[in-house]
Amino acid sequence: ETVDHIIFGCPVAASLWQQVGVTLDAHTTVDTLHSTASSSAIPERHGSIFLFLCCWNIWKHRNRVVFDSIEPSLQLLLRNCREDARLWAWRLPRADVAIVEFWCALLYPHVTRCKNSTPLIAV
Repeated sequence: ETVDHIIFGCPVAASLWQQVGVTLDAHTTVDTLHSTASSSAIPERHGSIFLFLCCWNIWKHRNRVVFDSIEPSLQLLLRNCREDARLWAWRLPRADVAIVEFWCALLYPHVTRCKNSTPLIAV
């Protein structure tokens, strides 16, 4: 397994990128992801943070599949991305925290809130 295969080639990872509106092609690599995503629905401001958040969670999910013998799950991956987005919101300037709400809408369009520490509520 290469890094590019883990981040883009695995079915759950490919589904995550589709969910957030990043179109992958045969030439997409970790090195080209930022330029690939710049034409997607992801806002440019703090977009690289969101991409890293997705890559980090794909990597952690893959490790859990391999080492903890869990089944690959898009829903679990999306939930973990949303939880990390909540945490990572604290590192953004206060004026930019609303971007995290947009990230959460990409990760799961039926979630009403993401930035606070209360559980997410599905509509």
